[in-house]
Amino acid sequence: GGANAHLVIEDYQDPQITGRPELTGEAIIILTAMDADRLRVSAERLRHHLENNPNLNLFSIAWTLQIGRKEMPERLAFRASTLSEVIHHLAEFESSTISEHIVRGRAEENVNVKTASLASLLEDWVHGAKVDWQELYAGVLPHRVNLPGYPFKGERYWVSEEIRYGGLLAKSPKADLLYAHPVWKDAAAIASSVLNTEGMIFWLGAQPDRTNGVLLASDEVDMGKACCDIFSQLFLQIKAVMDTKPETPVLVQVAVPSDQPQLAGVSGLLRSAVLEYRNLFAQVVVLEGAEGPALLNARLQENAHHHLDAEVRYHDGIRQCKSLEEISLDEVSAPWKDNGVYLLAGGAGGIGIAMAKEIAAKSENAIVVLTGRSELDGVRAAHLAEIEALGAKAVYAQLDVADQTGVKNLVSAVVQDYGRLDGVLHIAGILRDSLVANKSRADFKAVLAPKILGAVNLSSATRGMELDIFALFSSGSGLYGNVGQADYAAANAFLDNFAGTQARKMVSVNWPLWDAGGMSIEAHSRQALIETTGLAPLSISNGFDAFYRVLASGFSQVMVANGDLEKLRKTLIDPFNQTSPALPITLKSKKNIEQIVLETVADLLKVAPGEIEPLCELAEYGVDSIFITRLSNELSKRYDLNLRPSDFLVCNTINSI
Repeated sequence: GGANAHLVIEDYQDPQITGRPELTGEAIIILTAMDADRLRVSAERLRHHLENNPNLNLFSIAWTLQIGRKEMPERLAFRASTLSEVIHHLAEFESSTISEHIVRGRAEENVNVKTASLASLLEDWVHGAKVDWQELYAGVLPHRVNLPGYPFKGERYWVSEEIRYGGLLAKSPKADLLYAHPVWKDAAAIASSVLNTEGMIFWLGAQPDRTNGVLLASDEVDMGKACCDIFSQLFLQIKAVMDTKPETPVLVQVAVPSDQPQLAGVSGLLRSAVLEYRNLFAQVVVLEGAEGPALLNARLQENAHHHLDAEVRYHDGIRQCKSLEEISLDEVSAPWKDNGVYLLAGGAGGIGIAMAKEIAAKSENAIVVLTGRSELDGVRAAHLAEIEALGAKAVYAQLDVADQTGVKNLVSAVVQDYGRLDGVLHIAGILRDSLVANKSRADFKAVLAPKILGAVNLSSATRGMELDIFALFSSGSGLYGNVGQADYAAANAFLDNFAGTQARKMVSVNWPLWDAGGMSIEAHSRQALIETTGLAPLSISNGFDAFYRVLASGFSQVMVANGDLEKLRKTLIDPFNQTSPALPITLKSKKNIEQIVLETVADLLKVAPGEIEPLCELAEYGVDSIFITRLSNELSKRYDLNLRPSDFLVCNTINSI
């Protein structure tokens, strides 16, 4: 909601500028348009306007056209000393009369050109030169005047019935649940030609003597803070590599000692960076710890021959690669106890509120403690009332789970007040999405903190307690990475590794998007997600059912996905056995490729190919990130390519693509 007020003080009066020298001589008149037809219409409209307004100042007209209009590819320029000359030259152009006074051209590219005369300035500008028009007026700038705007074509574009009426006319795809968990499979190194690439090696936590590479370590004693520090250091190293925009492939190998397996969570960062930059390859190698320098260097070298293996470990001297294995989980009943006490860290969001209501509905007299960083407001108070109406006691505590002392004090207070604690759900998380190249270290660490520090703090504060449930709400990004979410993916990958290394019962769940989540996406983005990956948002009821199955499974990490099973298997299981497809089509020339891209873009935009200018930025046609995803998928599908949406981030015209 909102209210607007408008107060009209006085109608606008065109100021009469006095006391300035009059401009004399020739003025430069320019026109610009997206295509030749619109340029001709612009000339016609301007001529009619000038004929109906004979008192307009010549130089004011020129100045307005020079600095008050966006420069487009099709261009026209000429010199004139009087208003009648302007009208005459415009009429000549409209009638296609050849005139030595009119300079006509098309801007093929923008270059800075310094010109010495009016004649060369016009010629250079119509072919794309940048001109500082202000320099032509020696400090005496004309007054801007009202002139006709751009003559849009006025074409009608009908929205399809399916789009107009949303999903009412379309059948919703059948959504099924897929469960999988990571397994390590033996994968002997096979001698092959190494990737022709520059190599970089980083050792996390500790670096053995006489080994190659750079050590990234931390002075922090707390494990969570040390991980955040080391992850951030690696982030800066990866960012520095991407900032150089290397033209040849770069392989980044990250060596992790076996006694600090939680550091392998950097895989989320690396997988995201690889998605964002095609010339980057990266892998995490978890070593046994007893190897000598020669063997360590040899193991890193042999993995350079297998640069697509993103996560590798050595176990009893055997090389293993991480893969995903589909599993079947039986239906079980809700695990909530009557009179049970449950702490939902970050539980004030959509998923947390829904989970609290589920606990209240499936148990008698449960106590649910929800935490959030913000103060209790009317909305949260209303949620608490709804939970209590279902029969539970609902308590809200303002808390930043990254605060170790605050978490410890809250857990102690809960046990003291209610005599027990039966379960902990770590749901907290924030997003600050941007590409690695654009992301700041402060934002990176801010996203890590609630996930990583929250998990460590909650585990430490409940040490020694016999909890029925300790669940970490991770994300699919922890397994696969995600464009723009290197920090979020790294934080979730930490949760996955952390749960697998704890002596206590703990599970990390790699969730898909929830319908009730606070990190939702728009309807058209959801549709694109379903079409391209098979993934559909997880309904509340299916989410609860999946959660109960996962808790009963005994696994320390389970991925849950919802949607088209056939597509999900191809999208989520197969990527752990990546191959690089060959280019099956013959692209004989750049012109041939440009035509393919042009026709594909035109088809997706539902316009004629001739309406699209190869040198014009696609954003001018309303292209957004969802369209780029569709374009990437369409080109890949039609021509069996291996394109990614991130490939188009720096290619924003047909020509550059």
